[in-house]
Amino acid sequence: MGEAAFLLQSALLGLFLGPLTDLRFFLPFYTISFLALAIFVLAFRRLEKRKWLPAIFIAVSGVFLLYMVLLNSLWGKDVSFIY
Repeated sequence: MGEAAFLLQSALLGLFLGPLTDLRFFLPFYTISFLALAIFVLAFRRLEKRKWLPAIFIAVSGVFLLYMVLLNSLWGKDVSFIY
């Protein structure tokens, strides 16, 4: 179940970074991410062996989420001063 949640989250991120880069994709990504994180935390609590697998999924999902939050905060901003 956790692997399927991670694949769904990764697929939605890939769609956003690829052909469907649009402001409307932030809300579905946040929704899927929070559902996936809830599944990973439940899996982490239930497992007795190999707890490292959901922990890796939680860490990578957190990085994905932070990246999307950064993109959302910079969306439409003038960042030309960086160059």
